[in-house]
Amino acid sequence: MTANLTASADVIRFDHGFRARLRVTSAAGFAERVLENQHCDVLADSVALVIALSASRSVGTGLQLAAVSGDGSAELRLAVAAHASAGLGLLPWTAPGVGASLALEGVSALRLELSGTYYLQQTATLAERDAGARFGLLRLGARGCLLWAVQPLHLGGCVGGEIYRIQGVGFGGATQHSGASLDGGPAAGVFARLQLWEALSIKVSADGVVLMARQRFVFLNLDTLHRPALLVFQLFVGPELRF
Repeated sequence: MTANLTASADVIRFDHGFRARLRVTSAAGFAERVLENQHCDVLADSVALVIALSASRSVGTGLQLAAVSGDGSAELRLAVAAHASAGLGLLPWTAPGVGASLALEGVSALRLELSGTYYLQQTATLAERDAGARFGLLRLGARGCLLWAVQPLHLGGCVGGEIYRIQGVGFGGATQHSGASLDGGPAAGVFARLQLWEALSIKVSADGVVLMARQRFVFLNLDTLHRPALLVFQLFVGPELRF
């Protein structure tokens, strides 16, 4: 049985060599891969190799385009980013924060990411009372994204999970009390990246998270000062370096 397969490649030259965007289509589906090498002839051999592998794998098994770089190895890239963040529904008001992330890309167009954020403290008080609490928030998240490239943009959808530590320190009472809670839940969102240079990009992502516990913070059993929302939203913006 033979494979009914078509392939096209767009090749551009950049500072460190050549890049080919290869698109392969068969009756089993469509796949796209980016290959790079310092030498044009080596890149051409790599493109031919990927097409040959795709043709053999698309016969009766579905199209499976190998992730191959210009030198024939798996194209894995490490990405390190800093971000400014805004969280809605986690603290009494919209919470600004700063953080960083570490990601691995190149496995079947997947991006695997770990990130953390520190949010600025906020104060909430009881109505008509000089008493309340100061709240602080730390976040840890993990997610996976499926990316599509439309140069110079990279777009994707993401799923994962988030963990939050919310701490409240009371003031205005006879004694100062404090408490902390751990909360978290599943997350889903979108990812966008604008490539400025070969290694430098601007990354924007947004997530919605469904919280599972939503612990109340109560001042001396008088009233609830704060309780996180059931559905919270996060926005992250910042520069990213890829290696």
